[in-house]
Amino acid sequence: MELKCISIKALAGFLASETFQKMPVIPISERRGLAHSIHPRALPEDIALVLAYLNESMVGYLGFLPDDIYNGKKKLHLAWMSCIWVDPNTRGKGVAKALLKKGFEVWQDKVLATEFTAPAKSLYDKLQLFDDLIINYGLRCYLRFDLAELLPASRPQLKLLKPFLKLSDALLNIFNALRLNFYKKEDLSAEELDHLDSESIDFINRTNKAEFFRRDIKVLHWLLENPWLGNTLKDQEAAKRYHFSVFSDHFRFSILKIKNADKVIAILILAERDRALKIPYCWMLENVESIIVKTIWKYMLRKRLNMLTLYQQTLIPFLKKEKTPFYLKRSFRRHYLISKKIDKQYLPDLILIQDGDGDCAFT
Repeated sequence: MELKCISIKALAGFLASETFQKMPVIPISERRGLAHSIHPRALPEDIALVLAYLNESMVGYLGFLPDDIYNGKKKLHLAWMSCIWVDPNTRGKGVAKALLKKGFEVWQDKVLATEFTAPAKSLYDKLQLFDDLIINYGLRCYLRFDLAELLPASRPQLKLLKPFLKLSDALLNIFNALRLNFYKKEDLSAEELDHLDSESIDFINRTNKAEFFRRDIKVLHWLLENPWLGNTLKDQEAAKRYHFSVFSDHFRFSILKIKNADKVIAILILAERDRALKIPYCWMLENVESIIVKTIWKYMLRKRLNMLTLYQQTLIPFLKKEKTPFYLKRSFRRHYLISKKIDKQYLPDLILIQDGDGDCAFT
């Protein structure tokens, strides 16, 4: 087995190469790759991809996203495991193990992981690569019925029933609309921005000091300007060759600046994907949770969004106890892992992770 590493500085050239263009399976989409190549926290020599070859054919890949963690004034450069794939025809030949071993070697055992599958976790445990870092508990809230998208995604055998499910959604949402009319749709107490203005930047800089990843303004601008999902024909074609998210009918970031008595109390970065809402980043003052929760569901009503997924630990209790227009709320969790060999001096007593940290904001 041959292992090849591609650095950040070599990534753009790799994407433009004839080798990449002819690959039946690609290890990174063009959107992701170009975003990685200009990531403010990435160093030129950082390894972005580890590729595994058997008989001159790529049979697996492991992707990394560089990042920094903070504990007070202490900073450590490391990487997220962003994706791992192995050709099903070569499973059992040690490809995944070889990729992980090489990835940990080139990143000097400074690696984080989240959003992994159960089989992947079993492999990590077997290789004794990670310790538990933290578990963030989340909430998924449903505002409108969208069975035609949700059920086939979790149960592929239901794809044949999609026309029937669409009809069911239409009928259920007629009655649901009557229920939603009981909720006042007064104007939002928030301003929707297309970029982070100076007032927002100042607020973020004052409220992000305790965060584990402490995404600064350069990183936030990079995130907002370089989405990984698109809806072009090129994105659709890339989705046939790439085993992770690259195509979406609708994806966009937006920013909400929330004020009370003419004072900024919160800045939210929102991610909308096909009528589903996530809140990758939320910076807020204390004791304003109720206002934030109300602003979120008002925004969803105005934009006709169907579902909210949230891990913001301070907002979840208010979402659970307050009266909202959501007809169903489901709890779940996101598990974070960190390399066993990370020096513990870089781990604060209280680890604060935003929903969008790692690569979670992009999909």
